[in-house]
Amino acid sequence: MFIAMAGLHGCMPNYTGEYASYELAIDDLAQLHELETVDIDTLRQHGYLELNLEKHGNAYCEITEEENDVEITHPVKPVWCDGCDAYHVECEFGCCVIQK
Repeated sequence: MFIAMAGLHGCMPNYTGEYASYELAIDDLAQLHELETVDIDTLRQHGYLELNLEKHGNAYCEITEEENDVEITHPVKPVWCDGCDAYHVECEFGCCVIQK
């Protein structure tokens, strides 16, 4: 399983999608951001691409591969942060905060 993400640095992704193949994830991000061939090739090679926020509406996009049998032991929820005016992720038990 492949996860495609796009968003602003330091915040939860604005966009996520789950795909059966790497190429499907690339195709989706390429269409979403109207990427040029050279950018698609960079994304394909590295799984990550810095975007122009004004042109693409996001600062980055990336693709990660996830194992299907991974168990989530800490359910997470978005938490509003007044300091940076964005959502972050916190586990429901309140013991960890991930700013990504």
